[in-house]
Amino acid sequence: MTTPKKPTPAEQTGTETPAPDQGLAHLLAEMQGLALVLPPVDRTDAEIEADFDNMPV
Repeated sequence: MTTPKKPTPAEQTGTETPAPDQGLAHLLAEMQGLALVLPPVDRTDAEIEADFDNMPV
């Protein structure tokens, strides 16, 4: 005989997404971490867009 499955927290609350402030805090922390790892951009937006315009198709 199988035992009944214990409901997950999402099933208990009826929602699968975290509270808005928790999701935003996680996103902000991830973005700040990436800012430390990624090199700074040394080109202007116009130079970057010009590269896309000149890409072969």
